[in-house]
Amino acid sequence: MVNILLYSSNPQISGMCKSHLTEIHSLEIIATLEPQHHADILLLDACAIDRTPELLSIAPSHAPHYLIIGHRWPEQKQIQALLHGASGYFEQTQPPELLIKAISSIQSGEIWIHRKLVPQVIQSMIAKAKHDTNTHTLSPDTPIALSSLSKREIDVATRIATGQNNKQIAQNLNISERTVKAHLTSIFKKLNISDRLHLALLMNESH
Repeated sequence: MVNILLYSSNPQISGMCKSHLTEIHSLEIIATLEPQHHADILLLDACAIDRTPELLSIAPSHAPHYLIIGHRWPEQKQIQALLHGASGYFEQTQPPELLIKAISSIQSGEIWIHRKLVPQVIQSMIAKAKHDTNTHTLSPDTPIALSSLSKREIDVATRIATGQNNKQIAQNLNISERTVKAHLTSIFKKLNISDRLHLALLMNESH
């Protein structure tokens, strides 16, 4: 069971969360975000962020992962939210059952965002990391871990770092998308990371 806080005054969002989350998770709906509020996951109404942008900076002190829920929230705002540390964006018009999957994904350290935005997010994160000298993805063991990758895994990882999706990588390397996924699974395990965003940052920082 995951302890979840929902910060929203939208009855549609509240109703969706009550209907689909309370049977398997602990859900508390709040009207204000106070210092005493803490949870495993924080769900933030996009409208609340539009009213109070500071929420993006405050959220990490209330939960290790936070997911934004909104209706047709601009893609650029979604990207900026991830750059501020959000774990993703959930479109409230999506099937509510996907919300359970989204929560499970971000709880395990993954990112929940539309696939077509991933390359843009990667490029934005790389640019931010290059300008932020205090941001480092590499650990002392990273060079050793990278050396454990096979040549084909390096080929895949390098293309991830440029923002290519699985279909593009498969076409460029003349392999199937299924094989690309298999290589990524192996890469994530060897490097002890959970998603392609962290892989992109690590690959760019290692060069």
